[in-house]
Amino acid sequence: MEFICQKDLLQKAIQHTERIVSARSTLPVLANLLFEVNGAVLKITSTDMEIGIEKKVKISTSKPGSVLINSKTISSIVNKLPDADVKLKVLDNQTIEITCAQSHFNIHGLPAEEFPQIPKIENGVEFQINKDNLKDLIKQTIISVSIDESKHILNGVLVEIDSDSLIGVATDGYRLSQKSIKEKHEISEKIRMIIPTKALHELLSITAEGKEEKIKVNYSDSMANFTFEDFYLSTRLIKGQYPDYKQVIPKEFKTEIMVSKEEFTDALERCQIIASSSANIVKIEVLDDKLLINASTPDIGNVNEMISISKNNDHKLQIALNVRLLLEALKIISADKIKLSLIDSLKPGTISPVSDKKDDEFLYVVMPIRTAENK
Repeated sequence: MEFICQKDLLQKAIQHTERIVSARSTLPVLANLLFEVNGAVLKITSTDMEIGIEKKVKISTSKPGSVLINSKTISSIVNKLPDADVKLKVLDNQTIEITCAQSHFNIHGLPAEEFPQIPKIENGVEFQINKDNLKDLIKQTIISVSIDESKHILNGVLVEIDSDSLIGVATDGYRLSQKSIKEKHEISEKIRMIIPTKALHELLSITAEGKEEKIKVNYSDSMANFTFEDFYLSTRLIKGQYPDYKQVIPKEFKTEIMVSKEEFTDALERCQIIASSSANIVKIEVLDDKLLINASTPDIGNVNEMISISKNNDHKLQIALNVRLLLEALKIISADKIKLSLIDSLKPGTISPVSDKKDDEFLYVVMPIRTAENK
């Protein structure tokens, strides 16, 4: 096997594929990247047995063949090479010769036959998703995915797809994110799949620089494959019954508040300075046309913030919430104004953008914190 490739193209391809390589895998072969040359195309593949990524790169002066190269070694070498064409050639006994300008490496490789194949779906459901819609869905739901491995079913985003909509849901038990987008899909039955967090991060990375508008999806009960430009990503899906998230979303509210996202964010960030030392608790009190936000930590001090609001009635209430969870929601909302909907001090509230985008909805449910005042 032999090829010549532009250094920057090779470097980016390695960066995209090496991220899922685990240093703690029980299978040593998974510490490698699979390099395959066929014609004027180099394909680099990585897998951790749950996710697989293939990236194709244009090359020149090629000879077909394949080899396994240690991911960390080849990444470190290419990152430090000068900005010139890189020549890679496989010699006898899987020795790999790498030449770039005045730099010359000889490193050890392994036979390609030892690498597990990335699974392909046969007779799956094929359809397309708008790239930007999928990116928005991931960004606005992934913050709520549970990191508790004992809650396996919540370690990913539930994606529901039917003929005219795309919905994503994630929850960790303390908050819930729901993203709903109107989009046409050529499918005959509704699809529900729980995509693991790691695969979602890779999808965001893969689609960050691409120019195509659509991502091709191939779905089966246990797996989903995504094809975008020169990338192919295969992931196992999380199996099990996702909780009925609709029961968590409040149907009616006593008070709906409109507030500037910037003012609310700034006030919360100042309160977080004090709240971070007392379980991130902030108390929010709804007054006539103001929102009073305060936090207190015995050994540090307290803070009070007052911001202007508009609301739908004269109902007053107080609720304690986790300031970190509030700020994480506000950071992924692009609208200038947000709506804070509340019932009472012991029931969940919601945050949503005030937006003119009728085909795009985001809802964030956050659970209240019980304090001495509201028990």
